[in-house]
Amino acid sequence: MTTLKPVRSHRVYEALGVTDLASQGIRPGGLILTQRLLEFAGLPAGSRIVDIGCGTGVTSEFIRLNYKYQIVGIDWSTELLRHG
Repeated sequence: MTTLKPVRSHRVYEALGVTDLASQGIRPGGLILTQRLLEFAGLPAGSRIVDIGCGTGVTSEFIRLNYKYQIVGIDWSTELLRHG
């Protein structure tokens, strides 16, 4: 019988998340798409938002500084949260 050893895979998003490439968020559209979505949604001031997969918090911080929403970011990666 063969026993498999656990292997830690390289998480590309963690490597990118701590670079200057992540200054607009690590996703297509960046903060411009976030802004367009929030304008389209028309949420009232004080709305609560959860940023799931927030990484280093680029989007959460953008929303906090530019909109009157309550925002909480959560992420699986302790590495990205530490840098955030």
